[in-house]
Amino acid sequence: MKGSPAVPGGPLTSTPTWPNTSGCSAASAFFVPGAAGDGNALMVEPRPTLAQEIAEAVIAFQRRTTGHAPKAVTVVLSQDTLVVTLHEALSPAEKELARSPEGAAQVKQFHRQLFSSSCQSLREEIQRITGVEVREAVAEIEPTTGAVVQAFTRSATVQVFRLAQGVPAGTWSGGGPGEP
Repeated sequence: MKGSPAVPGGPLTSTPTWPNTSGCSAASAFFVPGAAGDGNALMVEPRPTLAQEIAEAVIAFQRRTTGHAPKAVTVVLSQDTLVVTLHEALSPAEKELARSPEGAAQVKQFHRQLFSSSCQSLREEIQRITGVEVREAVAEIEPTTGAVVQAFTRSATVQVFRLAQGVPAGTWSGGGPGEP
């Protein structure tokens, strides 16, 4: 499905909502700026979804604070926890620095401190978009892949697990190994 631009002239793509294993609704959207064409077609765009608005805000925040936009953004909402993954969010210099264990630690520390000291405006924007107060915001960086995971919550403890590869949808939602 095509959505509204996350950045001027950059269309988005998204995936649908599915139930998670606990039976609670978990909404997920994956956005790739510029993925659906050049954005010059003459047409009326539908109002962006909340996930698209959040993705646009996160891309703008990342560009403003680091000077570098992520290649793609994934937005996942489950009850009162919003998790945003910025794919390939590190600059070429940061990727090079992260090739050594010491450099990777420096990149992680830099991004954690940067997010901690500058995220108030993003928290306010997420509250404006969702209408819900953001009580906690944390960031985790995976320097080897360039992924930055940002979690916003009202009351939950968030644990982030970056998998080496995707899990097949049928396995995740049922019908996988050992299930009828």
